[in-house]
Amino acid sequence: KLLNVNNAFLCLDTGNYVMQGFDIISAVYNLKNYIAHIHIKDRDGDGNNVPLGKGIIEFGEVFNALNKINYKGLFTTETDRGLDPQITAKENLSLLKSLIEKGVNSYA
Repeated sequence: KLLNVNNAFLCLDTGNYVMQGFDIISAVYNLKNYIAHIHIKDRDGDGNNVPLGKGIIEFGEVFNALNKINYKGLFTTETDRGLDPQITAKENLSLLKSLIEKGVNSYA
């Protein structure tokens, strides 16, 4: 509304949003009409990027909220590579698939 344009949307960054002390679940509901992209990132308590599911981001709750608002936008990931980047990438993909394919509610 402040920009006075109809085609400006948000990229919601899970890791950065939570590290700044904001409630990401409330943001999903409050900003639902403006979210066009979700940047999936997990962080530990010190703010370091970590493999998905190994940090403080509650992805089950995030995806549950996204499911409830019928989010159909884009996702990208940014994660720590771990000791073996290929294994870490497969584990990240497995977690994301389980969140999406199981209807999200069964994970939370």
